[in-house]
Parts: sequence; C-alpha cells; structure tokens
Amino acid sequence: MTDSILRWRYDEQIRAVRINSFEGRWGQDDLRWLVERAGARIDCIVMPKVEGPSEVVRAERLLDQLEQAAGLDHRISLEVQIETARGMAAVHAIAAAGWRLEALILGPIDLAADLGMPAVNEGVADDPTMDAIWVHHLSTVLVAARAHGLQAIDGPFPMLESEPGLERSARRSALVGFDGKWAINPIQLDTINRLFSPSQLEFERALAVIDAQARSEAAGAGASRFEGEMIDEATRRLALRLVERGRKAGMRARGEEATPA
Repeated sequence: MTDSILRWRYDEQIRAVRINSFEGRWGQDDLRWLVERAGARIDCIVMPKVEGPSEVVRAERLLDQLEQAAGLDHRISLEVQIETARGMAAVHAIAAAGWRLEALILGPIDLAADLGMPAVNEGVADDPTMDAIWVHHLSTVLVAARAHGLQAIDGPFPMLESEPGLERSARRSALVGFDGKWAINPIQLDTINRLFSPSQLEFERALAVIDAQARSEAAGAGASRFEGEMIDEATRRLALRLVERGRKAGMRARGEEATPA
C-alpha cells in the first residue's frame, strides 16, 4: 500500500493494530514485527484478553526498546481489551498500569464465553435481564476508565443483519457513558455513529447551557436556572462533554461557520 493511499484513507484517524495475547506465544513477536517494520505508520497497539497490569507494563517496556531502536519520532499508545473474568476482576489495576494507555475496550463476546453467559446475539439483545447484566459489566469498565482518564469503548455486536439488535446494544453503551463502539463491518457504522453523537437540538442546547452558566458565574452565582432546570458546574461539565462529542462528529451551531481546513 503506497503512502498516498495511506494518507487518503487515514488522515486524522487513529491507526490501531490488534496483536495476539501478550500472555500467549505470539503477542510479543507480533509487537516486535509491527514496530520494526511499520512503527512509523502505527499510532496504537490493541492488546486482547488483558488480565493483569503486568501485561501492560511488559508491553510498555518492550515498546520503549523498540521505538528507540527504530528511531521513531512519536510514541505508540496502547488500548487494552477486557474480555475475561480475570480481566474484569483486575480492571482498576490494569487501568492504572501504564502511561501509554488510552482506552479500555469491553470484549462482550469473549467475556460472555468466559462467564458462561448466553451468546451475545439478537436473541438476548432485547432481554431486560440481560440488559441489566450488561449495564453492570459496562459500568465496571467505565468507572475504571474514567478514574484513570481513559476512554471506554464497547466491543462489537456480531449480528450483521440485525439492525434492531445493533441499535439496542449501541444505545445501551452510549447511555451508560461509553465513548464509542467497535464495528465488525462498515454497514454498522452509520447506526453506531448516530447513537454516539448528539442530535442538533441536544448540541445547541448544550452550547446554550455553557453560555448560561458562564453568565451566571460572571454575575457571582454558582448556580442558576435555565429552561426550568437548575444548572451549575456539574451541568456545565456534562454539556462540555456533549459539545466535544458533537464537534468530533463535525457538528456546529446553526449560523456558525465551518472552521477552515
């Protein structure tokens, strides 16, 4: 693949490569091979089935050596997948383990298999009991991620032709507070992007909340009333997060000019 094709396809995107498990026989060889041959083109390494902080520490030490040997002018980050009972039990220690970490990724299919749960498919996607169970698992990963300044990403929904199942799965993780969700096929992207982006109305209301709270603080008040709702610093932070998500999706307020490229 030529550099021109790479730039056309991947400008302003994160180029992440998933290796084999670091505890298995291939993971460390994968990392060496990738950095030695393509390190300049890789932004992030995805580590599957991470079950303890030592895996992250070892990966970072190996990356230190490989980057120095390759003369890279950037640092390769890490994202780790939490997909086993041991990984869930150690998720807070894992999240605190390394400075290269950027995201925790919940792996629903492997986690379900490891826990002995029903398959993650259309048959259980709309079951209220399963909803409650998955909200627990999602929340566990989310709290660990947020406590250490990391993104929280949901894993894929495997049923390619089940739009209702995908929508319910993506909506659930978006409502919990996740930053995004993996897709296993491009046909899933429109639904995922829609559910993880605010509506235009939500986006503009968030901008108005930020403005109203700024005026309130300028007047010496810590809290105020906006459209029948009490708003304060916590409300402003929620609005800022929503606006940030909207900006990343290319949204702008009506009448606001696009930022020049």
